[in-house]
Amino acid sequence: MTGLHRKLLRDFKTLRSQILMLAILIICGVSVLVSSWSSYQSLQRSKEAYYRQFHFADIFAELVRAPQSVATNLRQLDGVEQVESRIIKDGLVDVPGQTEPALGRFISWRGPHQTLNNIYLRQGRMPEASSLMEVLVHESFAVAHHLKTGDRLRVLLAGQQRTVVISGIGLSPEYVYALSPVASLPDDKHFGVFWLRHEDLEYLTGLSGAFNSVQIKVSEAAKSRVALEELKRQIDRILEPYGNIQSYDRSRQLSNMFVEDEIRQQRVMAILMPSIFMSVAMFILNVVFSRLISLHRGQIATLKSLGYSRWALTFHYFQLVTLILFTGILPSFAVGAGIGHWYAGLYKDFFRFPTIDFTLSLDSLGLGLFAGLIPGWLGAAGALTRVFYLLPAESLRPPSPPPFQKGFFEKLRGGRSWDVFSKMILRSLLFRPLRLVLNILGIAAALSILINGSFWTDVIDFMIQRQFHEMRREDLSVRLLHPKKMGTVSDIRNIRGVLMVEGERSVPVLLRYKNFKKDISILGLDKSLQLNRVMDQSGNVIQPKEGGILLSRYFETQFHLQVGDLVSMKAQEGEQREFQVPVMGFVDDLIGQQAYALKGDLHRWLREESVVDTLLLKIDPEFIDRIYVSLKEMPEVAAISVRKLLLESFTKTIADMIVTFTIILYLFAAAIAGAVIYNSARISFSERAWEMASLRILGYGIRTAFELLFLDIGLQLILALVPGLIFGYYLSYLSTHFIHNDTFKFPLVVNPVAYGLGVLVLLLIYFSSGIFLFQKIKKLDFSEALKARD
Repeated sequence: MTGLHRKLLRDFKTLRSQILMLAILIICGVSVLVSSWSSYQSLQRSKEAYYRQFHFADIFAELVRAPQSVATNLRQLDGVEQVESRIIKDGLVDVPGQTEPALGRFISWRGPHQTLNNIYLRQGRMPEASSLMEVLVHESFAVAHHLKTGDRLRVLLAGQQRTVVISGIGLSPEYVYALSPVASLPDDKHFGVFWLRHEDLEYLTGLSGAFNSVQIKVSEAAKSRVALEELKRQIDRILEPYGNIQSYDRSRQLSNMFVEDEIRQQRVMAILMPSIFMSVAMFILNVVFSRLISLHRGQIATLKSLGYSRWALTFHYFQLVTLILFTGILPSFAVGAGIGHWYAGLYKDFFRFPTIDFTLSLDSLGLGLFAGLIPGWLGAAGALTRVFYLLPAESLRPPSPPPFQKGFFEKLRGGRSWDVFSKMILRSLLFRPLRLVLNILGIAAALSILINGSFWTDVIDFMIQRQFHEMRREDLSVRLLHPKKMGTVSDIRNIRGVLMVEGERSVPVLLRYKNFKKDISILGLDKSLQLNRVMDQSGNVIQPKEGGILLSRYFETQFHLQVGDLVSMKAQEGEQREFQVPVMGFVDDLIGQQAYALKGDLHRWLREESVVDTLLLKIDPEFIDRIYVSLKEMPEVAAISVRKLLLESFTKTIADMIVTFTIILYLFAAAIAGAVIYNSARISFSERAWEMASLRILGYGIRTAFELLFLDIGLQLILALVPGLIFGYYLSYLSTHFIHNDTFKFPLVVNPVAYGLGVLVLLLIYFSSGIFLFQKIKKLDFSEALKARD
């Protein structure tokens, strides 16, 4: 072992406490990068394998009714490889042990000859001809209700009450994320997908020899965006006479949209948070190594005088930097694997793939290594440059003291009256202004990460309060099978326990404006409606304006729509009327995108009578079970949504996932704050040990020396509060901007509690570092500290 190698190990041991803090920073950044990137690749790999193996369709279309001969016409289109027609029908499911009914989506299965959207059989077998109609249940619904093969369920389908028996439990690439067509939140207890023999569903729906849904597989040559759009136009022309509105490809298929959103968010997480962590690590490494090189001036000069070249010494310190970086990078792989497996466990409950095999990919390991080393090397580059250019003769003497001149405090009016310790504290800060600014920025960055770690709870609380308590105030939402006049729903009004009934009209439409189009719903509201209110982010109730529509803010930000623009709407039900309406304003929706209009205007645009298709009910909780039983027996009831249960579903899935991630982020943020403040205290003590020893020799006590150093760091912390609060706000803004999808809009809500909690944690870390400083001053070796002064 050479002398430089022994020096390397000695320096590494000397810096062990600061290296530990740096390692924590690197672990925070690299582990998030490795886990997020590997999770992204695992999800992408699972999705692609599942879609490929079980032949996920490329194009979908729903219509009213078409003869089987139309499917033959579709097969003749250029670019079409496979066409399968089917029947889809929604109905109510009576689940044992659950008083409220569940919505079931029943899909026809064409037997072993089915080639698209094949079913992965988790247990049991596929449905067969039987005296009791057999169904296959989607796994998410089966798990939520502990269903198994052989169990029986009562269903209300196409106006008929039936008892069905479960033959098996399975999955489909079409329902990786099983979402109800009448709710924007996942709710496995109240929505399930069922497959039954095509012949059985034909008989129940009266669609013998016909279909109302089609799925299409296209050739590789037709999968380009231009070719796919042209093919969809041809499909629409063929299906238009049969009630089709518009075909759609995978990019607009609901389940696939959610999976793609999650994959995209994992990519964002793999970039955003590690960048912040590693930036702070770069800063601390720069400070630590700058101080180290200052302390080692004499050693460097001596080694150069003994014949060591500048390249050898620079490489020696480069090795020290690399060794420190690997101290954090290697454990981060293990931490990243643990976080990644935790992610995979969440995804198994959220997305239904046959399997999600999380592994740390070589790409993520290489990326983590690269992201750990490069910023670290850049952070130490300035100090290494000083090693290279430091001359032996200059290094053997201490740095020249600053030129003496009349001090700032002597020039300042009243400055002479300040006590000596105040002047010492302020002089130490202003002596190195660049160091002061960097220290302030480091502490501010730590505070901003703490704020960002806690603001997500504010976002979730705001969404719950606004969406489920202020905007939606009904207890039950009843979707009718067909639009009806309000006066004809007296059966529901007369159910004992129903206190209030209000109606609204919701119509699916295709919105077109210039070169974009999107499927949304227009919600027709009465001005007197109390149970469903439209509100802006400030909590003000907004009424739709006569003759126009209100749109979700999404259309303003994504498609640059403005108030006064004329948009085209084509209804996707009934006579499929097309009309143009002006945009009268925008609404800050939290869930989904839709349009709002006065119900009278909507009736006029559709040329229909005053009807409702959704009833909002306020009920007496004592009669809840009786109300559920009465609603389940009504053939006109298509679906029932319970606000309380939707809130529970939101909390269990979306909110819990975000809050759990927030806890991990906050722990990382606290570790970063601790590393920044501890290193600041450690370096301050190292730089001013001579002053501390001198004060002790002059007769000052431990407490006085400690206060001088402790208040020095405290003043830096105070100066960092304002920029830290500002950084925290804008970091939270970036988080909400990048982590979003088409279903959920996360508002920028940072309550004073989040700021206060961040400051409190910072102060706790500051006072904890004070314990370290006090012990160091208490144990200070006077003779060692006074030997030399750099």
